[in-house]
Amino acid sequence: MQKLTTALKLPLLTLLSSVFLVSCSTPMKEISITTIEEPRPQIVLPTVDQFNARMVEFIIVTPNNIEEIYKRLEDGDKQVALFALTPDGYQNISLNMADIIKLIEQQKSIIAAYKHYYEEEN
Repeated sequence: MQKLTTALKLPLLTLLSSVFLVSCSTPMKEISITTIEEPRPQIVLPTVDQFNARMVEFIIVTPNNIEEIYKRLEDGDKQVALFALTPDGYQNISLNMADIIKLIEQQKSIIAAYKHYYEEEN
């Protein structure tokens, strides 16, 4: 069994060394690198829905007209529920709406910039 492994070592070594020698002797191919500029893909953005505000009626309730307001609301076959805001609360609602509008305008300008960037080449 020992002789068999020694007998296999010599042909294997000869085969491996000949493969390495032959691979080193083959001429190397020259590699050529070319750059192809591809156009930017078109940006596809959905159109923005139009905002149509619904009519909201504000009723000012004071101690002087509260009875009249209750009567007018009850005569319209509606359940009466009044929501009240403090002056600071009303101011905060107004400022929140202004912030929302500002953020929407910023988003619109970002989208317009993307659209201009990608469609500039055309």
